[in-house]
Amino acid sequence: MDALKELQASVQQEAETRERIAEYTRQLETEFRVVAVSLNRIHTATTDAARDYITKLSALIPPAKFYRYNSIWSRVVQQGVFAAALITYLNSKTLLQPDQVQEFMGAPVHMSNAPVQEFHITVEEYLHGIFSLPAELARLAVNSVTRQTYQRPLEISTFVTELFASFQLLNLKNDSLRKHFDGIKYEVKKIEEIVYNISVRGLTQS
Repeated sequence: MDALKELQASVQQEAETRERIAEYTRQLETEFRVVAVSLNRIHTATTDAARDYITKLSALIPPAKFYRYNSIWSRVVQQGVFAAALITYLNSKTLLQPDQVQEFMGAPVHMSNAPVQEFHITVEEYLHGIFSLPAELARLAVNSVTRQTYQRPLEISTFVTELFASFQLLNLKNDSLRKHFDGIKYEVKKIEEIVYNISVRGLTQS
């Protein structure tokens, strides 16, 4: 009977931990949605609240059990990396580097193959976030033409083409990552078509 009670208590504790993690993950997702709304207006946004929730979230993870719960927040973290990548591009026309992620997210990208149990952003989460960037930049290129800002699609084309070429060097064994990455080539083509159309109309700067 004592063993049964201990098992029941363990199951109950596990359920409570998952629910608390899920709650902070939902709050974190709300913060990233706020960032996304701001980015839709092409404004930079503060991520202080998101960092705060990640700090609270990391405090809930029992020792040596990071990977048991990682799937709860992984998709939301990918959205956060994407938001940080878009902010970085809009501010400096550069790619968000792994060592810059902690500034935005309050947690580092773990680049080593060795497993680590402390709260971190996985390489896969970082890459998924980066792979979402070209689609948003293709959208920005279209909107730039509408606003007659013809130089921006050229800048976006150069950036996305170089990004795609660089990531082609990766040996992506993760099926989800490979599928996500393969979609970038369609965004490259879409942006190239925009650049071609404004070029043949003589709208680009010499």
